[in-house]
Amino acid sequence: MVVLLGACGASASLQSTAMTQKTNIAATCQNQSDKGPLTVFATSSMTNVLTEIKEKYLSEHPCVSDLTFSFGSSSMLGSQIKAGAPADVFIAASEETMQLVVGLQVGDIPMFARNGAEIMLFKDGQFIGKIDDLRDLMDVNNPGIKVGLCVSTAPCGAIADDVLFAQNLSREAIVDTEATSVQDLVTKIQLGELDAGIVFKSDCVYALRHQTARCVGISQTKDFSISSPYFSVQFNSNKNTTDWASFISSNSTKKMLQVSYGFLAP
Repeated sequence: MVVLLGACGASASLQSTAMTQKTNIAATCQNQSDKGPLTVFATSSMTNVLTEIKEKYLSEHPCVSDLTFSFGSSSMLGSQIKAGAPADVFIAASEETMQLVVGLQVGDIPMFARNGAEIMLFKDGQFIGKIDDLRDLMDVNNPGIKVGLCVSTAPCGAIADDVLFAQNLSREAIVDTEATSVQDLVTKIQLGELDAGIVFKSDCVYALRHQTARCVGISQTKDFSISSPYFSVQFNSNKNTTDWASFISSNSTKKMLQVSYGFLAP
């Protein structure tokens, strides 16, 4: 039996084959002189975001032969770059830490996001249900509670100081342990070494999605809210560096940060 395809059927079949072939073609670096590694120094509160998007970014940017992230407190990373550490891009989580590298950058320094603060709790801790606001972190209200904050020089510590000051509380009134970065603080809470701590909102959104911690919002007035700005600084005009700068400041990336990770609009 012979089966004949009509003109429409043949056209549809050829179109489907072409689409399949196009899908299977991997992106290639058009100019091999552009091929090379990309090193991004990034505030630790961007760890979850950048780790999750790494493979997709590499697949869409074939000129990047290797994408290396160095995570840590913005203040530490900014000081390292100022001292000569080789970085193509620096993502800072405060204006103060961004200012550490002003004069070394190429081009403008855009703000691409903002981040709020929340209270993170050990998910199996005895204080679940007992923490409604910042004052509940005080030992006088919850005897025996162990609370951690980032050091004041780190952006996560600076925003903690700001939200505490806004409610007439001091760091000394609640803190038991200080961490060098928000990643370090989050880890201590998730392991149960601490009962609670003040972290970035994006860290809470990620932890809640993976059920590794619980969180409580921090009350702020409708006319005044506290947040930390995020900046992207580039140090050369290489194609890979410029492409990264365009990516991090794009509307699609801003939307992804807000929808998937709880960041705020810049």
